[in-house]
Amino acid sequence: MPAASRAPTRTPLLRRPPLGVWVAVFWVMVVLVRSFQRRNELAHLTSLNGNIEDGSLLVTALVTTFVALLVFRLPLAALVVSLSGSVAAIGTGVPETPVVLFLLAAVVIGYITATRSRLMSVAGAVLSCVVVLVSQDNGAVWAALIAITFVAWLVGNTVRQSRTHTEALRRRATQQAVTEERLRIARELHDMVAHSIGIIAIQAASAAA
Repeated sequence: MPAASRAPTRTPLLRRPPLGVWVAVFWVMVVLVRSFQRRNELAHLTSLNGNIEDGSLLVTALVTTFVALLVFRLPLAALVVSLSGSVAAIGTGVPETPVVLFLLAAVVIGYITATRSRLMSVAGAVLSCVVVLVSQDNGAVWAALIAITFVAWLVGNTVRQSRTHTEALRRRATQQAVTEERLRIARELHDMVAHSIGIIAIQAASAAA
């Protein structure tokens, strides 16, 4: 056996860490850069004064990191984290932050709908709508957020149906290939048996003559 085939395949180092690690590294770099630009960066990050670079940035960093860590293994937990972060961001005084985090929750809903069971996807969409109705008092805002949830669920459902259809076509093509191979083998066996019987008949006739 060649040495190359015996050598174990190694995953490149840059592909080993999960997505959440890269997101955490990104936010750490952002905080480090901000610490060189202004003093008492950590004190600013924990203050809620309506500035997007303060408490709102910290909430966004924590939520996006945890969602990236959980979304592929525990997507429903990632949805809960994103919705909780959206509600918590309301207290930061920055109106854009809850909307951004809710859009992140909508992305998670689309992923759940596309990759998980129908029951889990419906439960996630209902949970998202309940959180919107409880946390938002503006009718136009919660109507828009519910519409976004519904659109995310539809997109995920479309992806799920497309994947199911593709898998069905692949299985059908595989079954057809297996059937054609069996028919080919059966034809070859039939020809071999017919040839052998013909030779036997000729030899029997020659022996009788």
